[in-house]
Amino acid sequence: MGTIAILEETRPLNRRAATVALLMGRAKRHPHQTQGMRDAVAVFEEWMTLHKKKVAEMKAAEKERKRKEKAESKKKKTNTSRSSSSTRSRAKRRPARKGATSSTRSSSGPTENLDGNGGSPTDTSNGDVHR
Repeated sequence: MGTIAILEETRPLNRRAATVALLMGRAKRHPHQTQGMRDAVAVFEEWMTLHKKKVAEMKAAEKERKRKEKAESKKKKTNTSRSSSSTRSRAKRRPARKGATSSTRSSSGPTENLDGNGGSPTDTSNGDVHR
């Protein structure tokens, strides 16, 4: 059984690449290369080329999948916010409080009165001035 076959069965993809790169480097730089080492370097280089293509395809597929997920998520958010925005704004509105007045004051509420001597204002419910 060859080295690459053993790696394929026992190691994850990233460790396979690291192991092949290590073995290839050792075989290339060995001071007393044999014909078997030279043959192994050719096999390792071919495997690395295929591995790099495979990894590039996997990354491109993952990038495309994430792009589609993001587009779908954005589309859902847009559709959700459009359909429920008017409902949410209606739900947030509170009914008017009892006795609340509008921006213009009504004459039915308490009034401010000043005493004749330029004193401080007083608030009464019947309009009388307290001294």
